Amino acid sequence: MASRSPLQFSEDDLRVLAADRYEHPDPRVQRRMEVLWLISQGETQARAGKLGGVSKATVERYVALYRKGGVAALRTFDWVTPKSELEKHRPALEEEFKARPP
Repeated sequence: MASRSPLQFSEDDLRVLAADRYEHPDPRVQRRMEVLWLISQGETQARAGKLGGVSKATVERYVALYRKGGVAALRTFDWVTPKSELEKHRPALEEEFKARPP
């Protein structure tokens, strides 16, 4: 079984990880940053996951995201969200409500 190369963290990445683990507005991003920051400080992935409160599989996903796109990838979520049929009428509806509030 081939082992993966160790993660490499630039100084900029380390600064962002350290800051965003507390300051990012989305708690899910904070958790991702915390886990990667712990790994950057020498913790094993298993220990970082335990300390961060996530499973081994989740840590592996975080690491894969970081390997693929760096810190920027940790900040993104590609979830599919439902779109309302009324979305295409948003400008007209907003204008109407501003002109004639309920």
